[in-house]
Amino acid sequence: MGALPKCYHALTFFVYAFGLYFDHYKLNIPASSSSYRMTHQITGGRWKYLTYIDLVLQCSFFGLCVLNDLLGSETVVANKRSFLQKLRDFLLSTLVVPLGVFIPLIFWGLYAVDRELIFPVSLDAWFPGG
Repeated sequence: MGALPKCYHALTFFVYAFGLYFDHYKLNIPASSSSYRMTHQITGGRWKYLTYIDLVLQCSFFGLCVLNDLLGSETVVANKRSFLQKLRDFLLSTLVVPLGVFIPLIFWGLYAVDRELIFPVSLDAWFPGG
């Protein structure tokens, strides 16, 4: 495998890892600005959001890709594939692609129907729309 896919895996992993880091340690929404902070801390915290679960899954998957690039194999011969390659391929086909497609479709579909269900206007100050 060439250097470009390895660089892509590493870069994507670091982007997702930075997103998780920023969400946990740098993003502080005052409780007075919206009900987001209050509901965010109730049962489940961030883990109750499917988008957050997908973020962790994508970060873990690309971390696994980096590990496979460094320690695993990259072959199409079934009996010569390493455990890391088998795990990576299995996760890609069973979780990463299905959730990676399903979540944006549902998110933007609900957003188009009723924005307040997904992203209240009160959060625009913290997450500007562009």
